[in-house]
Amino acid sequence: MWMVVLVLALTTVLFCLLDVWYFIRAFLAVLRARLQPVVKDLLKEHTFSGVVLPHDLDFLLHMNNSRYLREADFARLSYFTRSGLFGAIHSMGAGMVMAACTVRYRRSLRLLEAFEIRTRLLCWDEKAFYVEQRFVAPRDGFVCAILLSRQHIIGNCPDKVVQTMCKRKVESPEFPDEVMHWIDYNDNSSQKLRAESGVSSSSKEHCQNPIQPITIMAKQAVTLFLGLTPRSTNHWPGTFFTGGKPRGGETGDLEEDNGGVWNLIRTL
Repeated sequence: MWMVVLVLALTTVLFCLLDVWYFIRAFLAVLRARLQPVVKDLLKEHTFSGVVLPHDLDFLLHMNNSRYLREADFARLSYFTRSGLFGAIHSMGAGMVMAACTVRYRRSLRLLEAFEIRTRLLCWDEKAFYVEQRFVAPRDGFVCAILLSRQHIIGNCPDKVVQTMCKRKVESPEFPDEVMHWIDYNDNSSQKLRAESGVSSSSKEHCQNPIQPITIMAKQAVTLFLGLTPRSTNHWPGTFFTGGKPRGGETGDLEEDNGGVWNLIRTL
């Protein structure tokens, strides 16, 4: 009897202190993706299905805005696993974190309404991959929300990651206009925040980051938790990309900053 009470108490404490369901769903998303066929075309759209459950609702009885970001996390986990990006990044001893994200909400998702998250890689520059995710209602094909994110590569660069996967040099597709405007917005925001805090770009580049060893340990811990062993990249064909020269510069403030540990846990 006391053992049952102890187990229930420990379980209650665990669920109070940790978002247990998030880690369970993340693990299941990766496991399912690893059991599915590998997607050899990195630019191909990936579909991840979901449904609005009671705990997704807010006071207006539609899916809470924060739940879109949560579901998008699971969809990216599935996409990065199936495409082989995770395997290539970890085989190079690198990591990936969320550096920036923008969401537009266009129509509410209601209780028990099915939806699809359609994820695709748009382009990349010398620091990050740019990913678009659309929440689509299957009943009429309406895009209920659209999310644009910047996935920053730590310890390497996107060009080398893609080159490792494809066994050759591959150029990024042309940057869409909306992505270029978004990059400019993030650059201007970064410059404004640095000016307000009195931090210059040069001092930022030369500042040693004390959190980096913790970031590496966090990455290793999450890797073990999710079972992310590097996949073989021998299956990648010699050619399957076409595109123009990548453009764009520095975006956002994230260069292995102090938020990297928590972003890393959420992204990997």
